[in-house]
Amino acid sequence: MNRHATALLVFFIICLGIYLLFRPGRGFYWVIKRSFQQDNKIIIEDILKMLYHAEDNSEGMKVNSIFDRLNSNKKHLLDILQKIESEGLINSSGDIVKLSNTGRDYALKIIRAHRLWEKYLSEETGYDKLEWHDRAEHMEHHLSEEDTDHLALQLGNPRFDPHGDPIPSSKGEMHKIAGKPLPSFPVGTVGKITHIEDEPEIIYKQILAEGLHIGSQVKIVEANERRIKFHSVGEEYILAPIVAANITIEELKKEEV
Repeated sequence: MNRHATALLVFFIICLGIYLLFRPGRGFYWVIKRSFQQDNKIIIEDILKMLYHAEDNSEGMKVNSIFDRLNSNKKHLLDILQKIESEGLINSSGDIVKLSNTGRDYALKIIRAHRLWEKYLSEETGYDKLEWHDRAEHMEHHLSEEDTDHLALQLGNPRFDPHGDPIPSSKGEMHKIAGKPLPSFPVGTVGKITHIEDEPEIIYKQILAEGLHIGSQVKIVEANERRIKFHSVGEEYILAPIVAANITIEELKKEEV
């Protein structure tokens, strides 16, 4: 092959490489860029959702706690925190981070998508209960507001997910969970299970293994620091208080029993 032909071949290969790399919308560069942007979107939404749940029980969250909870580079996470603060989604004071009102609205949209998808999985698919949460954790980042609203309409605009957690409306409004943790009630109380916490997973698995579910009626027959004993649907159950605390019941009136 002469020099001229070799030069043309090299030029052609270079042009082809540039085309494959930067082809509009489908080139490797754009694919990698979209993937990076999607990864950042997931991290941002995970942070906002984490802060929302943290604020239920405390005043904000420490930056180091966010680092510990998310499996990502600390410098990258710090850059993301600075970015979302500049966008008005969070506020920081020292090492404490809190949601702004805008950030709280965004977090509620993610929670709405998550809980609606769990409701969909429970009613429309054959997936095991233990799979619902993880599958919803993935899908919540890929449902648009329009998708979420359509899903809610398809499901009849449910108020609660299959664990008993309230599903935010499209306006961010939520119903409260009725009742208190099972160990809060005295012996003799008759109630109905209204919520089963699905985290931590190890405790959730233990509750599921007992065959308990939302709507089950229970009667407490023993309660102390070592165990909570109760009857439900003709069966006797004994749980450690730390496990029973993940079950919420609403006390029933005599005429409801």
